[in-house]
Amino acid sequence: MTRWLFDLGNTRLKWACLEGREIVPMPTLTHAEADFERRLERAMTEAPRAHSALIASVAAPDLTARVAALCHRHGIPTEYARTLPECQGVRIAYADPDALGIDRFLALLAARHRSDGPWLLVSVGTALTIDLLAADGTHLGGLIAPAPDLMRLALAEHADRLRVPPGQARTWGRSTGDAIAGGVEAAALGMIERCYALACDELDCQPTVLIAGGGAEALLPGLIVPYRPVADLVLTGLALYADRLTEAAADTLPP
Repeated sequence: MTRWLFDLGNTRLKWACLEGREIVPMPTLTHAEADFERRLERAMTEAPRAHSALIASVAAPDLTARVAALCHRHGIPTEYARTLPECQGVRIAYADPDALGIDRFLALLAARHRSDGPWLLVSVGTALTIDLLAADGTHLGGLIAPAPDLMRLALAEHADRLRVPPGQARTWGRSTGDAIAGGVEAAALGMIERCYALACDELDCQPTVLIAGGGAEALLPGLIVPYRPVADLVLTGLALYADRLTEAAADTLPP
């Protein structure tokens, strides 16, 4: 059986076909583009036929509903992934599961099924999120801050004199654009490096830093802690979540 998996973020839609346990990536789409729905529907037409779809969304509810409607137009019933207190060996730190973003939760599931734990999970998208996961699957909590692009936009919005063309990140900026680029990059790198140091102290060992997200590549040259860039943590976690749904459905079948 084939299932469509959708990771609907603040900027992009990443999706894949889950065929058995194999994840087959499909084209990534930016949903702010005017022809987003037309391109997605065409991609759905060309994709392997699925028996169901599973959506993980941090996007606006109306956009999520539009993606689900496209699935239904193709005769594909949809389900929505939600954060659970415990799943696939992960126990989250939040008392209220709904308060932990589904993207962070699914990334935790994906990390837990690696062999190089404990883990410090870094995601650089619209926000910069960091989560610490012990090797036994205990989520120790996380932090959220604006990612560099959002920091830059916030400065431009609230300070007229800082509305300047984007610069280049340097150790010491010699123009306002360069100073902003270097400053927001240093802020993000400093947060990651501080979290790494605190995690080493708390765990009494070095966690594996897994870094992902559309803004991650720009930070990698300046990162002084050991790291492993990873792709599709959320989709991998969504596949594991789908396994749980399959197991739960099997448990409800009559003997």
